[in-house]
Amino acid sequence: MNLMKTMKNYAVLVLVSFIFCNFTHRVSAQEGGLYQSSMEKALTKLDEVKNIADLMDCRNLFERIAQKFGDKWQPVYYTAYCDIQMVYYDKASEHNSVRLSNAQKELEKLDCISDADKSEVSTLWGYYYNAQIMLNPGNAQTIFGQVIGAYERALGINPENPRAVILRTFFNQFLPPMVKLKIDASVEVEKAKTLFAKQEKGIDKPYWGESFVNYIKIEN
Repeated sequence: MNLMKTMKNYAVLVLVSFIFCNFTHRVSAQEGGLYQSSMEKALTKLDEVKNIADLMDCRNLFERIAQKFGDKWQPVYYTAYCDIQMVYYDKASEHNSVRLSNAQKELEKLDCISDADKSEVSTLWGYYYNAQIMLNPGNAQTIFGQVIGAYERALGINPENPRAVILRTFFNQFLPPMVKLKIDASVEVEKAKTLFAKQEKGIDKPYWGESFVNYIKIEN
């Protein structure tokens, strides 16, 4: 009698476990689909940005996605990217110090997400420091090393990160000869073009930055 009761209890436990696992799987699949569609929508909007207002809308959208899907690094990354990009779009804005402060907070969050692409995160740190110098050129003497260091770390992790390749080359051309990196701009531009051509658009990996190949001055 006790054996039959034990078997019945075991069968019930197995059934409940099966139902729970099935339910969890369905919920997980639904959330995965929602994350995919939300990121695709946000990135489509980002690709079509024309002004600060558009960038702010994208920034807020990525932030909402990040809040809902706290285990994902990409929406945090793009929230920081939009904050930084707004500074480049409107260099004279009185809001830029707040934008960079917000970007720094998001970047610090990224540093704590273990599965974030560290090469991409480091590249975005370099882009952030570059924006600080653009707003206040007086910072260049103390910050330029952080810009270069961030890009060098990014390339150390992934030598084929096109954003790190082209942004390092872009920044390097403005440095005085005594501190300029010994890199061939024409070679780096061609490398970046090749790498950008190979990358595919998607929610998993950043794909911005290709326009910077047009901003490099090639010396004959």
